[in-house]
Amino acid sequence: MANRKLSMNKLRSVLRCHGSGIGTKSISNLTGVARNTVRKYLRRLVELDLDVEELLKLEDPELNARFGIKTAPTTSPQTPICNNKHHIITRGSIC
Repeated sequence: MANRKLSMNKLRSVLRCHGSGIGTKSISNLTGVARNTVRKYLRRLVELDLDVEELLKLEDPELNARFGIKTAPTTSPQTPICNNKHHIITRGSIC
């Protein structure tokens, strides 16, 4: 869907997965974020020239400002996807 707001949890999940070495297509499948959107934020990550771990330490408003996105309000805390650095991806499982 076009112009949907990306939640900070989803953005952080994309960054975590990328930091774990997962590819764009797999990140898209794991997080439910469109591949082009994943690519967009990973390109922005390269432009920022910052480490993923540094970005994940930022508060939501600062992370939002760095990526220049409008975010959807988070209604409840969610378990992050790809929070394990040593992951094994198998069919049908997440990290």
